[in-house]
Amino acid sequence: MKFLLTCLFIFLISEAEAVPSLISDANEDGFPDQWYELTDGRVTTLKVDRDYDGRIDCLVKYSKMGKVTYEEYDYNYDGMMDDYYFYDDGRLIREEIDTNFDEKVDVWVYLFEGIYIEKIEQDSDFDGQIDLVQEYGP
Repeated sequence: MKFLLTCLFIFLISEAEAVPSLISDANEDGFPDQWYELTDGRVTTLKVDRDYDGRIDCLVKYSKMGKVTYEEYDYNYDGMMDDYYFYDDGRLIREEIDTNFDEKVDVWVYLFEGIYIEKIEQDSDFDGQIDLVQEYGP
């Protein structure tokens, strides 16, 4: 039993060293609500409990250059992420949304230059098949 506990302790320490992290208590209630994972002294991942219920409802990933590469949010605070953002070189290229909160994406928004909507695809009857496509010109 001691051997198993020792192995577990060594594993946890080595994992902790692999991804150093910082913890913050933004609302000063005594409980952490922001977690920063670092690699080579740079933030690579940020996790946030925005409504202070103990569950992460925002996750942001960063490139080595400090640009956002990915975000996900739980906008209705049910414990499941429902809005996802994808970036290329710091520029937003796509958003995926679970509009009915069933843990399945049903709207895809494609962006041009990070701000202009190029196309929207939707699974309007939630059967897993895209059945509505709206394309926008430049």
